[in-house]
Amino acid sequence: MKAGTDYKRAKERAQANASRDGGRTVRVRITINCDNAAFGDAPVFEVARILNRYAALIENDRNLPLGALRLKDHNGNTVGKVEVSES
Repeated sequence: MKAGTDYKRAKERAQANASRDGGRTVRVRITINCDNAAFGDAPVFEVARILNRYAALIENDRNLPLGALRLKDHNGNTVGKVEVSES
């Protein structure tokens, strides 16, 4: 499944769950495992690429979709996730 598809599903969940705008607390947890070949000797570049890709998704949509989104390295392997929750 592509990140775009995951993002669209997460966005749909967020829209379905949106009940109030004021006074809410949003928590974002990002987990990236840097233990495969895509990270090589300088993992900072792959981490930056992954975060920039996610940042572009939410910046273009101007929304933080509730739920989880898988993060993939440049080889297409799932290496982490972004979890957005509201309380």
